[in-house]
Amino acid sequence: MAPGDLGARFDRRHSGDDLRASMATLWGDYCADDRARLHEWRDRLVDEPRLTHPSDALRRVLEDRESARTERAVRALIGRGVTDLPGLMQGLAEAEAPNHRAWYGDAIVQRLRDRVLAAR
Repeated sequence: MAPGDLGARFDRRHSGDDLRASMATLWGDYCADDRARLHEWRDRLVDEPRLTHPSDALRRVLEDRESARTERAVRALIGRGVTDLPGLMQGLAEAEAPNHRAWYGDAIVQRLRDRVLAAR
């Protein structure tokens, strides 16, 4: 975005005050791992123009919670000989959508790696 674009974007902004209660509910459902509700939130937020990323984020969270996507990716990278943390983080980043980078931080990836290596 060019600096000159900021004014027009600022003028198009919308209040999100009415979203506070529903986002608090979403957070509760996320923490409780209520998958049915998270699927509903994902579908509902697709068309919310003030929140352009939560639907995709929930889709990704559900992939991990329901099919262990990150753990499977770590296992695949280890199977190809990548066991160092920087290499795993880079491999995970390459497997994500552009601009998303690695989904989890290095502490979680290290725990996944250590669990996979210990089970060998």
